[in-house]
Amino acid sequence: MKFVDIHTHPLKTYYENPYQAVSNSLDKSVAFLGLTGCDLNEDQEILNLISLFKKENEKVKKLFGVIGIHPNNSTSLLEIKKLELLINEDVKAIGEIGLDYSRDNNPPKELQKQIFEAQINLAIKYKLPVVIHLRDAEEDVYEILKKYKEANLKFVIHTFSQDLEYAKKIYDLGGYFSFSGVCTYKNANKTREVIKWVPLDRIFSETDAPYLTPFPHRGEINYSNYVRYTVFFMAGLKNISPDELAQKIYKNTKRFFNLYG
Repeated sequence: MKFVDIHTHPLKTYYENPYQAVSNSLDKSVAFLGLTGCDLNEDQEILNLISLFKKENEKVKKLFGVIGIHPNNSTSLLEIKKLELLINEDVKAIGEIGLDYSRDNNPPKELQKQIFEAQINLAIKYKLPVVIHLRDAEEDVYEILKKYKEANLKFVIHTFSQDLEYAKKIYDLGGYFSFSGVCTYKNANKTREVIKWVPLDRIFSETDAPYLTPFPHRGEINYSNYVRYTVFFMAGLKNISPDELAQKIYKNTKRFFNLYG
């Protein structure tokens, strides 16, 4: 069975040996990994890590870079120029970008929106999809994405946790949905309802490692190979076999991120 984790953070901040953490997951039936940064330093670290795997041709084919500036790290539009300089053949999406209004000490909303839109425009320029972080900013994210509907922007909301009504609005804009170990938690009823509804050609799996570890490993550090627990759980919700769901996610990943393998 080929599992996919489109969103993971294998960084030195979280793992003693990020290279080994990634390599071990690839050895455990993980077919594609989206290595994701949240600021310019992390973005560079992600690209350096992918470069380390280039001596292992079969493994590097399974890795893709997702670089961007997280809304909580929004500081200046000048950083967009620096981000653009990092884009290379290993970058398959711009992310983790979006809006986060969950804390009073987060960057100002207007600055977040400016940097979010600047990164969307960067993605359009390079014909890349975007991976979106959304927290307590549903209406503003929707209104921004609606502006780009005619631009054929490909986007996915990672660790989707909004309700079914909002999911349908995102679907109508052409959006995709990625689910993490959160769906295995007892209080994630809204997320499970969306998983049951979402069409198979719009669904992804992720870990958001090192966070959001799925049951039965909740409370431990997360690894990309744990994505299997999320896939098995989602398959049960959709009344299909884990293999069928894993295959669909694999095909979605290749198409959405323009991958080969």
